[in-house]
Amino acid sequence: MTPFTNYLRFTIATIAIISLVLSACVKAKTIEYDQLFEGFNGPRNPHAFYFESKSSIDNSWIKLSLNKGEYEKLLSKIDFGHQILVAVAVGERESASGAVKITYFRQLTDLKNPPMDISALVGIVGSGCAKKGLISYPFALAVFERPEKFQTVGGIDIGNFDDGCKTEKSGEPNDPR
Repeated sequence: MTPFTNYLRFTIATIAIISLVLSACVKAKTIEYDQLFEGFNGPRNPHAFYFESKSSIDNSWIKLSLNKGEYEKLLSKIDFGHQILVAVAVGERESASGAVKITYFRQLTDLKNPPMDISALVGIVGSGCAKKGLISYPFALAVFERPEKFQTVGGIDIGNFDDGCKTEKSGEPNDPR
């Protein structure tokens, strides 16, 4: 494990703890969402991205991460007049199984500029399974109703789960531009 990886894990854990403390102190509203896509060639580092228009997606790493058919299908499922797209990038993972699941999405409501908190889990090939150690950059895309007040990420919580002996996924990074 590299010093940067340790730093990244520490930072993610710190953000998750701060998010938990904030959520205990203020009201939070769970936001309904529809997960639309999982991919394995997202950004190198964990982050949540919000897209309020087609042009914002056109000028992002998402367009590079999807083939033309996937991209057109994604756009057909979003009504930007009423919805926002969120992308949860998990960062580099070894032996990812193919499952990326957003587990919750909420907005802290007692603040002037209410941030969004999001959590996701990534399936990893189980410890008792044969592994090749393939590297991927998992991400998930979801759509939710446009909130009255909106501010980007307050906290992001990403974890792994044992997904049995499934086939590993590989991918190349597509970092934000």
